Amino acid sequence: MSRCEIYAECWFYRNKIDPQSQAFELLKKYCHGDYATCARYQFSQSLGAFYVPKGLLPNEIRRIKPVIRSLL
Repeated sequence: MSRCEIYAECWFYRNKIDPQSQAFELLKKYCHGDYATCARYQFSQSLGAFYVPKGLLPNEIRRIKPVIRSLL
C-alpha cells in the first residue's frame, strides 16, 4: 500500500483521527491508498501544498474542480 506524496505537509494526514470515525476511512482510502484521487493532493499538484485549504477533506473534489479548471 502506498502512502501519499504530500503526507508530510498535509493537515488532514497529520491531524489526530479517531479510528472509529469516518475520517479514518478517508485516511485509509486516500492517504494510504489512491492518493491521486484525493482533493488535497490534486490541489497541491495544481497550486502547491502551501495553498491547500486547511479544512479541505480528501473526498471534496467537487469543491476544488472550479479552481483547478480556472488555471487551465
